[in-house]
Amino acid sequence: MLVLDTRGVQLRRLRQLLAEDPPLALWTVCRAGRESAWQPRSLEDVATWLADHVSQALQWTSLDAVSPDRVRRAVPVRWRELAADSVAVAHLAAHQASDAPQAAEAYLLGMLHNTVAWLHSCGPRISPRKSDAGCLPGWLAGLLREKSRSAGLESVPAVARGIALWRAAGRRGRRVGPVDLGVVSRVRRRWQLRSPGDDAATWFLPRLTDSLRRLADLEERFHQTLETEKLAAMGELAYGASHEINNPLANVSTRAQAMLAQESDPEKRRMLATICAQAFRAHEMIADLMLFARPPALEYQTLDLVRLVEDVISELHDDARAQGSHVVREGEEAEVLADVDATQLGMAVRAVCVNALEALVAEGEVTVRVDRIAAPDPTADAWARITICDTAPGIPPAVRRHLFDPFFSGREAGRGLGMGLAKCWRAVTLHGGRIEVADRKPRGTVFRIELPLRRAHAASESAQAVPASALER
Repeated sequence: MLVLDTRGVQLRRLRQLLAEDPPLALWTVCRAGRESAWQPRSLEDVATWLADHVSQALQWTSLDAVSPDRVRRAVPVRWRELAADSVAVAHLAAHQASDAPQAAEAYLLGMLHNTVAWLHSCGPRISPRKSDAGCLPGWLAGLLREKSRSAGLESVPAVARGIALWRAAGRRGRRVGPVDLGVVSRVRRRWQLRSPGDDAATWFLPRLTDSLRRLADLEERFHQTLETEKLAAMGELAYGASHEINNPLANVSTRAQAMLAQESDPEKRRMLATICAQAFRAHEMIADLMLFARPPALEYQTLDLVRLVEDVISELHDDARAQGSHVVREGEEAEVLADVDATQLGMAVRAVCVNALEALVAEGEVTVRVDRIAAPDPTADAWARITICDTAPGIPPAVRRHLFDPFFSGREAGRGLGMGLAKCWRAVTLHGGRIEVADRKPRGTVFRIELPLRRAHAASESAQAVPASALER
């Protein structure tokens, strides 16, 4: 699973493994509980957490690992019976639930109902009834404390019924209710094949995960270094161009305007006006490139993101109405306060909305919503998401991979400078946020701008950005 590149395959294999490996499920729940107060509701949640944190979770020193002598002293038969008992009760508990979410949670709790027995057999001796439950997360220790005479989770009705059914069957027969005993036998066989003196995993897993983590760090640093060098080169080009190109442009524009003021022939006036317009357009391209390569420092202020979005929508109202389209707001009505640069973030939101309107051409709808979301890191402050959806035909894959490249435009030449989304991406990453692009069913495109609500010091001070290609999903 560690070396698989496909996320979906990783999750599927982890779910299959966790569904028949109670101690791995318990270990993952305890390991996740050390990071936050997060409580999983299913094995799907447990598998997702492990997939996201596997390179950090599977790290331990020789002092952290259980010694081979301790493993040899354990009773393999006890482990086999604990594993079989946990899996059987999990199946029976899930069958007692009234709907799919409850069944998923009952299966997880059924897998964990032997928690204290597992820990007593090969780990710390704990008492869930004490305030300090050792390695157990608070929510699991709380569930264990609810049963005064037992170390199980019999206080959960579905789990209690599953335990009762399994005990009543005496663990005999081909089938106990919905449980095919072939599954239970398979679990027993797996544990029988495990050698209690084999500590290969103790040696191998930390080294493998450390190698993979270092490889991932190397790849990330490579892309960040490449992006930094690219931006530095663009900055030098922009500043050189600003002097070497803007001066001739200013000369051309000044002379054309002077001639225009003295010219009376309509055709010549039209030609001179075109010269002026194109000179200003070239100047705007240089200014946009400078803004992308070396943006000004963010000027933070606490403002309401809902109000900021409403102001942008109000600015675009006339343009949308002129082409028969609509821009509407959805989502939060209450304030969503954030520390942001109003000018740059407003420019970013406006660029995406303008891009969506231009993609519509006519008679479509763009919806913008603001929502609070959970932080990507449990220890971080809250985040907000600005979602911009349109009903346009969508963005082809060949175009999507270049969306945030400077001067790239998916439209025909002359309809845009191709800097709107590039500046948007730059502003969002400077705020410590991220921007994602996805298809919208049945048609259209969804842009999601996610930002921390508190000031992102590191992002604003370093002006280092994550490559746009890494932000696209």
